[in-house]
Amino acid sequence: MVHYSDMTPDIRKAVKIELLNRDINRKKLSELTGLSPEHISRLMNGSSGFVPEGWQKIFDAVGLELVVQAKKISAKD
Repeated sequence: MVHYSDMTPDIRKAVKIELLNRDINRKKLSELTGLSPEHISRLMNGSSGFVPEGWQKIFDAVGLELVVQAKKISAKD
């Protein structure tokens, strides 16, 4: 589990590792998300991806933080 307020290099690294573990390349990720490969590259390389300031202010005000963790997959998946 990773706790951060923005898309830090550690979060990007965790996502890249998960993509490798699941054998998902950027083309496949593009198909799964509907995002262009170029947009995915920008997100993965750090030129974009901060949590919107408004949401970060809300998180801070109520004592919450953004958490990234693997989803639990049900037995029927």
